[in-house]
Order: sequence, then C-alpha cells, then structure tokens
Amino acid sequence: MKLIKALGAALLLAGTLMFSACNQDRYEHFHSLEFDTEGIELQKNGNGIYEAEVPASEFTFRITGKGKYKDVTYVTKIIVDDVCQERPCDFEKDEPPYLEVYPVYAGEWGNIDFETRTSPYKMLFHLTANENKKQRVYVFDLGYGYWHDTIRIIQKGTE
Repeated sequence: MKLIKALGAALLLAGTLMFSACNQDRYEHFHSLEFDTEGIELQKNGNGIYEAEVPASEFTFRITGKGKYKDVTYVTKIIVDDVCQERPCDFEKDEPPYLEVYPVYAGEWGNIDFETRTSPYKMLFHLTANENKKQRVYVFDLGYGYWHDTIRIIQKGTE
C-alpha cells in the first residue's frame, strides 16, 4: 500500500514538473496593431481600447495599417449600438482582397470601403449623420486572434 502511494505521489510530481517545464515561456502574447489615421484622433484608454468622440454630422476618416502586422490590420467586426453588423456579402474568406465590388460593411449607420486591395490596407470609414438625440456607439475590431485592436467611437446625438 505504501508503495502504491509513493508511486502515485512520484507520478503526480513528475507530471507537475513536466507540465510546468513545457509551458515555460509559452504564455499567450497578444500583439497590438500599428496604424495611421487621417481625419480622426484616437486615444488609447486604460483598457487598451482606442477611443474618439465625433460630431453628430456625417463623418469620414481613414485607417491605414502599418508595421509588422500590417497584413492583418483590417476590420473584422463592427458593433453599432450593441448590434453586430453583417457584411453585405458573405464570402468564405474573412480577408479583404475578395472585396472587389462590395464595401466591407455597410448599413444605415454608414460604410467602410477599402482604398487598397493589398497590404497595407487603407480603409475609408464613412459614418452617416446621427439624427437621434441619443449618442451612437461604434465598436470596430481590427485583426483577429493574437493580432487585434479595438476602436470605440462615440458619435454625438443632435441637440
């Protein structure tokens, strides 16, 4: 009985040591994306989210990917006022080069078009006028997986 307990303890110790040795320096690292903006000034908040406030009128700005991860710096998801937006076309790929005719996303809130078809991607964001008294909140996700950033834009309401 003592031999079985000793073997069990030895196996548990060996397994723990192997697990800790295998996972050393293998932590998940998330990479922030680099991009240039035109027409908007984004500030990174304490949670790592880029933010800006824009007027209620129509608003246009550009984002262009740059740096090491410029090939994944493109819009992958949009949420407007807590509602996830659908693309006007549903292709199997999530990468921008397939969009020869359609904008990436479009709706009553506005649209996003690619001005370039290859990396670094230059995206034109067009937000329609917010005619409501309540502010409109946009959340744009760029990239995916370990290469990701979020942009949150608050469009003022009419006064």
